[in-house]
Amino acid sequence: IEEEPAAIRSRSGRRRALVVDDQDMDSSILTRYLEAEGFEVERGDADEGLSDRVAAAGVDIIFMDPLTRDGRGWALIEALSTDPRTSSIPVVVVSVVDEASRAKRAGAVASLLKPVKRVDLERFLWARGIGTPEGGVQEAGASSQTLGRIVLAEDNEQNIRTYASYLRSKGYEVLVARDGLEALELVRAERPGLVLMDIQMPHMDGLEVTRRIRSWDEGQHVPIVALTAMAMDGDRERCFEAGVDAYLSKPVKLTQLIQTIEQHIVRS
Repeated sequence: IEEEPAAIRSRSGRRRALVVDDQDMDSSILTRYLEAEGFEVERGDADEGLSDRVAAAGVDIIFMDPLTRDGRGWALIEALSTDPRTSSIPVVVVSVVDEASRAKRAGAVASLLKPVKRVDLERFLWARGIGTPEGGVQEAGASSQTLGRIVLAEDNEQNIRTYASYLRSKGYEVLVARDGLEALELVRAERPGLVLMDIQMPHMDGLEVTRRIRSWDEGQHVPIVALTAMAMDGDRERCFEAGVDAYLSKPVKLTQLIQTIEQHIVRS
């Protein structure tokens, strides 16, 4: 990440982000990450009316792929940085190539490489003082050294708060995925030391996520701990058949959770 120190300050009481990218998959992933960090997100087109729309919308930060619309994004970034109505709004370049130097010349405050890793986005936001605990950003003054990186795949907000705050207090870095598809993307992008996998999740259940991870991680085994509230006969066996390394029934005792993590986590 190449970045200039600059704070992101909301003028509307709630942070608003604009994502300009004509690649739907990239745009959708970035949108989910930003929403998890507490942003209201709007997705827009790269056209000549962008500056007018940004000025009228009260956007607090813009993420733009400069190659969108056959590279016209570069001219729009320069226009945003020189227009008095929008020049104070940070623009972050998001690109498949390292465009840090060109991004800086165009007036952007930072450059992120695609596919954007959630941890890189979190560190960028934390550097500007706007990280949220649920998103996994370190609190100010925290050590950059952790006991390991954990992906917490869980859709229950109370469980997220309980597990994430406890694990962070013990020195772990925690990245949260709130559905199965996001869990799959996070594990593929971040290669964590361990995954805490809720079995019943939206979009894709934890067993299918586990099977898909196991289909491509044979050379670098990612430990997976199943967390399940299911109490039917054979549930434990189905979890192990899918490829989990350990199994914990909810409600999970936090001391048992730590012990299980310590037995299986891979430290980088």
